[in-house]
Amino acid sequence: MPAWSTSPEPCTVAAPPRCGCFPRGGGHIVNIASVLAVKPLPGFAAYSATKAGVLALSRSLHRELRVDGIHVTAILPYMVQTAAAAGIRPRVLPALRPEQVADAVAGALRRPRPQVFVPSAARLLSLTALLPRWADDMIDALLGTDAIARDADAAVRGPYENELRDRGTR
Repeated sequence: MPAWSTSPEPCTVAAPPRCGCFPRGGGHIVNIASVLAVKPLPGFAAYSATKAGVLALSRSLHRELRVDGIHVTAILPYMVQTAAAAGIRPRVLPALRPEQVADAVAGALRRPRPQVFVPSAARLLSLTALLPRWADDMIDALLGTDAIARDADAAVRGPYENELRDRGTR
């Protein structure tokens, strides 16, 4: 499976030590999830759910493979300046450059950990899951996070949305 695969499943399902992918009894799997895996927002339901699945897969594989010396890390970036974020205005933190996510991956490879938020301040967004729903909703209203998808610039997002439709992924 190519390292650039867009789906974590073929890479990680085939990764256990018995498949021969890690002949020396060690290695590292890095999956890219998202802050939306732990802080889902309206308008991003499908994206949030798939990234939550990536996070759950990473957590499960971490527990399954650690006995064989294989590390599994989930990277949870905030919004990254890519085509997927075109026309979306970040509310809480500035959008990341792709290089910042790459640096986080390199850092996790040097110092393995199960989960890495990029930037580290994004971890605070995950803490709202511990609050009662009404408090989480109130914080979202104050920060304007519920309006991120609604306020996206449709003209700027158009080419990306069309590409997804053409590929049959939307």
